[in-house]
Formats: sequence, structure tokens, C-alpha cells
Amino acid sequence: MPTGRPYTASYKLQRLDLLDTYRGKTFSTLPKDVQNKLEDSILRSFELSDSSGDIHFIVFERLNTGGVKLNDMEIRNCLYRGTLNSLIKELARDTNFITAVNQRKFERRMQDRALVLRFLAFYERTHLKCTLGLKRFLNEFLSTYQNCPNDKAREYQKVFEKCMKASLTVFGDTAFRLKSDIAKPGKFSSGEWSTRPNAAIFQVVSTSFHRYDLGQITQKADCIYEGYVDLINSDTMWVDRVRRATGESTRLKYTFDTWLERLDEIMRTSQPQDARRAFSRQLKKEMFEANPTCKLCRNKISLIDDAVIDHDSRYWLGGRTIPDNANLAHRICNLKKG
Repeated sequence: MPTGRPYTASYKLQRLDLLDTYRGKTFSTLPKDVQNKLEDSILRSFELSDSSGDIHFIVFERLNTGGVKLNDMEIRNCLYRGTLNSLIKELARDTNFITAVNQRKFERRMQDRALVLRFLAFYERTHLKCTLGLKRFLNEFLSTYQNCPNDKAREYQKVFEKCMKASLTVFGDTAFRLKSDIAKPGKFSSGEWSTRPNAAIFQVVSTSFHRYDLGQITQKADCIYEGYVDLINSDTMWVDRVRRATGESTRLKYTFDTWLERLDEIMRTSQPQDARRAFSRQLKKEMFEANPTCKLCRNKISLIDDAVIDHDSRYWLGGRTIPDNANLAHRICNLKKG
């Protein structure tokens, strides 16, 4: 980059994409008409006060037209330096979080930090405050808590680490995903888990665990897993709302309220039934490996997550039974049965 005062001989033009004929020239060696234009030019500047809030982000976003355009999280990383931003960077390295999202090179372009930000914002402010769009909601949270006190930072760290451990306990390395063939009519199978986590699902499911003790979640892990798989197979409206226009307030309300209601029901009604925890995922696995045939339609069940253990009272909602009375069925067949 050129250095020195503009009118001195030490200041020479460099790295010109246009007007290459002026490369290496000083002000005094430029043509007279160019010198006059430079001397008559007005450079305007505007100072934004610290209280301008989201205006900083909007201005930066509109000026962001370089060769490699920054995404929203990268812009926020520039604008909201402070305690919270540093904490987000640290939490993105949490091993349980990394395993649960299970995404190679997720740290590139700060995709991992964008999820951490969503978690903290929805944990702190809840979806009820997200009424003017997701982008503004996240920016306001970062601005408000930019230099949060140490006790608040420790609270965020503790709850994030607990919820990531809970997510990993329940879902393993396929957390926060939909199935590949969800909502395709006429299919017995919902397909394999998506290869990428869904941010809208992440912000709903991960934050929901903060209300429960980790021991409770561990005890009900099989029930929560089955409840979630049942949700994405039976509620097409919920699936639609985590797929598109995910920041719109009414859609956010539906996704949060629906999952929280289902999780509350699971945690309230499910009880350990015996030493083997009958009707667990382990039992379903054993039955699937022994005979993957649907009791209701008599067709083969392709994937274990397409199966449920058939019972009058759905077992993840507390139906008490013994393994001898369990029958394997397609999830879709069981839903049609009612």
C-alpha cells in the first residue's frame, strides 16, 4: 500500500485495476486535469454513534461487495467484538457439539459459530422475542450482551455444554436433522438421515434440553429419540416450518411450541418400566435384526428408524408392557392404525 503524504514524491500510485498508465506516478507527475479533479473532489464521511444498533450491520452488509463476500456471521464477528463473541468462538470447539453436528470443515466461514449464536440467543431471549426477523433478533442479542459480565458468560457456557451433551446422548452424531424422504407420499421409509444439520431444528431441539436435568434426559433418551422421529414422520406442518421461511415469527412459534409440548409430555409420562427398560431402542434393534417384518402390512421394514414397537399405548409416552407383548411395525402403518 502507498504511504506518505499525498502531495509528496514518496506517495506513488500502486495496485491499480484501472488506469494502469498512472501506476508509479506521484501527484506532481499526474496530468494537470487529473490533479485538478483530485483537488476539487469531496470525500464525505459519516459517524455512527454506538447507539445506532442494527444500523452498523446494515451499512457493513451493503458495503460488503468484495471478491469474497462475507456471510452474516463473519460480519457480526467484525462488528460485535467483545466477551460474548470470544465465548461463541470458544463454545464452537466443544467436543460434544462438534460430534453432534458431525460436519467436516464446519468451522469454515464460521458456520459452527452461527449455530452457537442461535443457541445462546434463543436460550436467553426465547422465540417469543423474535418478532422482527431472525437477523435482527440475533444482532440485537449480540449488541445487548456484547460485553456480558463473567457470571453471565459462565451461565452460557454451562448451559451450552449441558445441552450439547444431552443432544449427543439422545441423537448421537445424527442430531438436528431431517430424513431424506420425509413427506414423500406412498413411501414406507422416510429414508436416511440428512448429511447436514438443520439450523432451525438445532435452535429448537438443543435449547429445549436446558429445562431438564441431564440425568432425566439420559433416562428418557430412547423415548425422546422416538418422539422426535415420530414428529418428523407425522407432522408435515412442522417439517415445512423448519425447511423454509424459518425466521418468520408464526412459523417459529409453531416449531418451538410443538416440540416443547411433545418433549414435556415425554418427560412427564414416561417412566422406567423394569431393569431392562423394556421397549427401548435396544429391544427394537434386537427385534429388527431378528425379523424386520411389519406386523400390520407384512412387508419388510427397510430401516430401523422406520419401525416402531406396536402397542395400544405408544411406549415412548409411557405405555407399560413387557417384551413378550411387543410387535414390530412400520411407523407409517402404526400411524394409520391410530
